[in-house]
Amino acid sequence: MAEQRYVSKYLTHFVGRREPDDAKRYSLLQKIVRSGWLVSGAMANTAINDLPSRIQQVSYDYPHNLAGIDLNSAFIADVVCFTDIPQADLGLHMKKYSNFGMSFTKELLLSKGANPVFYISKRSIDRSEGGITFEALFRKELQNYINLDTDFQASLHDVKRMPSSRETAQFKMHIFMLKYFFSFLKFWDNTDVDEQESNFYMEREWRIFGGFQFTIQDIHKIILPKEYAELFRRDFPEYANELIFADASL
Repeated sequence: MAEQRYVSKYLTHFVGRREPDDAKRYSLLQKIVRSGWLVSGAMANTAINDLPSRIQQVSYDYPHNLAGIDLNSAFIADVVCFTDIPQADLGLHMKKYSNFGMSFTKELLLSKGANPVFYISKRSIDRSEGGITFEALFRKELQNYINLDTDFQASLHDVKRMPSSRETAQFKMHIFMLKYFFSFLKFWDNTDVDEQESNFYMEREWRIFGGFQFTIQDIHKIILPKEYAELFRRDFPEYANELIFADASL
């Protein structure tokens, strides 16, 4: 039976989106492959020897007031992002992000904690809530959650005693919601055209907290411009898997 092209066996991470040129992007890819660590931006400057412990200390942050804040940047966590777009359809995604990337099997990344994000259409209407948009609904309810948690944590500081088992359970639930729900929300606008960077639904994004360690043979595919292929083979003669040319027809 033919495979469905809208799903992939691999997840791909592109590097160097904010770098000024391909030389810098290749240098970053080289650094990642050589280190054997793919980590979040917050951990990028951590010494290699400190990463095993640092990777366990994923941090979360959020504003106390969501008014006027893009909900996609409201709940910040240390994550590494991947796309589930099949290889043949990566061209548009690379134009938005980078032409240097690395793919791993889903099986490997699932064992590292990878999961897809939860896409929410901003313009979808909730009729049970008076016909407001999902963006307005989530903004209201997330703000309510923040207010409740702020009051809860303030009450703990006001009482000089050990927290009760119920209070400890509530705090653990707060961390759970931050890590496994709020940090996986992704809002998008269905009126955005495919080429817009804000058309997040096209990304089919997955996330891993903190990052993970890998071997060079864990990398199933390296994506890069053809002009860098010989250099990559020279730099990494032990790499035995696929090289995909970003500037060729995928």
